Amino acid sequence: MLDRMVDQFHKPTFSIAENGGLLSFSNRDGFVYQADHLRAAVTFQYHLKAKPVSGGPPIMEMLSTPQPYTEMLPIVSEKLVEATRLLPQVSKRKILQVGIVSVTRAALADLPPGIVRFIEYLKRPWSNKDLPSFSIEIVSEIEEAEHWVDRCQHRIVLAEDPDELMSLTFDFHRKFKVGQPSSESQMKTLLAKGSEAALSYFERIGEGNLFDEYLIGRKAI
Repeated sequence: MLDRMVDQFHKPTFSIAENGGLLSFSNRDGFVYQADHLRAAVTFQYHLKAKPVSGGPPIMEMLSTPQPYTEMLPIVSEKLVEATRLLPQVSKRKILQVGIVSVTRAALADLPPGIVRFIEYLKRPWSNKDLPSFSIEIVSEIEEAEHWVDRCQHRIVLAEDPDELMSLTFDFHRKFKVGQPSSESQMKTLLAKGSEAALSYFERIGEGNLFDEYLIGRKAI
């Protein structure tokens, strides 16, 4: 994989790091690969570099190509399957869990209606006064089937610094009750189904019906 991450002058376009048993390497296209003795992951991050300008200050150049989340997710999934298949003795391993993560930074004015409704609900004990900062983390069980359980870790952070954007992280993970085969076809199937479920849940969060008290009350009845 690293052999492909070189430029036309045969210089590496990747960097490698190790932290507490977690090995990671990233390339200038924005893809970050991570692996330890139990997990493998691929994420996408925008990659910038300072470009020299003749007679003037350097400018920032984006090396990775921005794409919508729904278009990037299948690409990341494909890279994850490729990387996982390279792990030692992968055929003897079982897949216990797949995860789909969405990380967004946004201004308050650009939040989807579901997040706005959730924050408005949190403000009620203080007579709907503005919350200058908060850090909320909730792990909830979404659905349980015969062979798996879906959960999501929700993390919403607003720093007190007005120049900082709000951070929204949704970590959807499907945990299997029995380890699944690690064949290439099975990996692709599990990731595809997990991605479909995650996207559906993310859309529900954004729409706001999950935080509608009237609908919640009707479900309880």
